[in-house]
Amino acid sequence: MKEPMSKSMKEPMAESMAESMNAPKNTKTSSRTIRIIALTEAGQRLALRIQSQLESAQICYKPQPFAQTVQQFFEQGDRLIFICATGIVMRSLAPVIEHKQLDPPVLVLDELGQFVIPLLSGHEGGANDWAADIAEALGAQPVITTA
Repeated sequence: MKEPMSKSMKEPMAESMAESMNAPKNTKTSSRTIRIIALTEAGQRLALRIQSQLESAQICYKPQPFAQTVQQFFEQGDRLIFICATGIVMRSLAPVIEHKQLDPPVLVLDELGQFVIPLLSGHEGGANDWAADIAEALGAQPVITTA
């Protein structure tokens, strides 16, 4: 298991994350809310680590009904960090995905915090930069697949 972030890591991460949060190029609304969605206890522990750097972020542990709840967050323009399987995220968000110019950034992390995947709005919504920031702070590998 990875070590908790030191205070020296927290400050640059908070600054970098704040910068990447301040100027999303595309959201369905002006929402700046960050939601961290976790489905397992290990995911919840990782969510707490991330939240310690993004104090305004809200953790949603096992939201019910899952698909309806995360679709509502997405449609509000909330920036989403999922700590779960990518397939669950795709199946849940598929009905509400519109266009890369409109959709908010969505990241997916494995519950061990080893990989950070910008799933939606990589370039346009800033998810690629946001993923790199989170990966650096966690000592994780960003998985950027954009050409």
